Amino acid sequence: MQLEKDKITYFLLFFFSLSYFIFGFIVGENSAGAGGYKGDFIHTWNNLKIFLNNNINYSIQEYYSNRSPLIYILHEYFNPLTNNEFQFRLSVFLLSFFIPVLLFLCLKSKFQKENINILVLLTMCSTVLFSPYVRTSGYWALEENFGIIAVLLSYLFFNYFNISSINKFILLFFAIFFSSICVYFDLKLIIIPLIIFCSIIFSECERKFKIVSVFLYFLFSLPYFYLIYNWKGFFSPKAAITHTLKEGIYWDHLVYVIPIICLYMMPFFILRKKNLIDEIKINIFKNSTNLILVILIFLSLFFIIFFYKPVELSYHANIGKGFIFKLGSLFNNILYKKLFFLISSFTSTIIVITYIGKKITDKLIIFFYILLSVLLYPLMQEYFDPLIFLLVLLFFKTKIFLNKNKSIYLFYFYFLSLGLFAKFYYQSILNL
Repeated sequence: MQLEKDKITYFLLFFFSLSYFIFGFIVGENSAGAGGYKGDFIHTWNNLKIFLNNNINYSIQEYYSNRSPLIYILHEYFNPLTNNEFQFRLSVFLLSFFIPVLLFLCLKSKFQKENINILVLLTMCSTVLFSPYVRTSGYWALEENFGIIAVLLSYLFFNYFNISSINKFILLFFAIFFSSICVYFDLKLIIIPLIIFCSIIFSECERKFKIVSVFLYFLFSLPYFYLIYNWKGFFSPKAAITHTLKEGIYWDHLVYVIPIICLYMMPFFILRKKNLIDEIKINIFKNSTNLILVILIFLSLFFIIFFYKPVELSYHANIGKGFIFKLGSLFNNILYKKLFFLISSFTSTIIVITYIGKKITDKLIIFFYILLSVLLYPLMQEYFDPLIFLLVLLFFKTKIFLNKNKSIYLFYFYFLSLGLFAKFYYQSILNL
């Protein structure tokens, strides 16, 4: 009887997730601030028209994006729905359905003994269909979802390479190909080929696979080196104006990035079986390295919040910095605001370090994105959603506890709540 009730509940949640995702496209939802015909779709549509109406050599100099032109080249040659704005939006929306399908295949390959119904629902109720950034990108033909698809394909083939004893060269080729493609879809996704490359090089797999990996990664990097040479930088000439490292390091981003990372790790942290206080004692107070790290981070945050003067630029000054910055902006008293930032960032630090524990590889992944955050301007939460969730779920070494109904309901309502909050913020408060 209980099993039948669970199946009915799972079906209803599955149906709601799918319907809610489709409904968002029908009503033209903008829950990330970048949607709408007056949002970032303007840049995407103009970029597409440049590639459709000109040769590639001219187009790669004239389009405006901080990503490589691969997305628009693929649209030009393989997307038949580029005749008008609605068709183009529809094509990217339909392609976005590959994300939950691929995530399910990834979960099935990783959690082979887990109940399929659990994995299906975990796929549907995770950030994939509730993420305001996945949703808005899918509805308004933005660029982000292509990178997510490449991330999932990278993991899928790499995991099959690790667990399979046949066709290993073919699986390795596609793992390296799609992880390399990640960089072409979004330079910030360079962490994916780095993870896979290091996993191969430092593993005990046969030497021939390591040699092939080095060769293939070098081969697939050549087109991007050509772009860098052609552009005289990492970004297209039009985008380079607002994407530069000339202004230095944005240390204040450390205050906002750690809570963003923590936000997508929190459900995994809650599902841990150990007592919270015991976990903190073991992973921080009884671990001298982590304890020193926590103290240094606290002192850094304190100095940045109370004494550091942030870099002020004339563009993008009113966007970004994530949910903590937006919540902190509700405080009129400057002291209360700074205390809120300090408490939020330090608490998030404790949670992240406690969750990771002694896993060096997981620490390096988090460190990569913290380092990246101080180099990026503006710092956008969309850079981490749903990537951090996918990294923790698929690539982290830290063990994940899936406690059937408890984990499913937690993921479901946690990420649904985040999505609804973002939708309310942008559509009701900012009227976007």
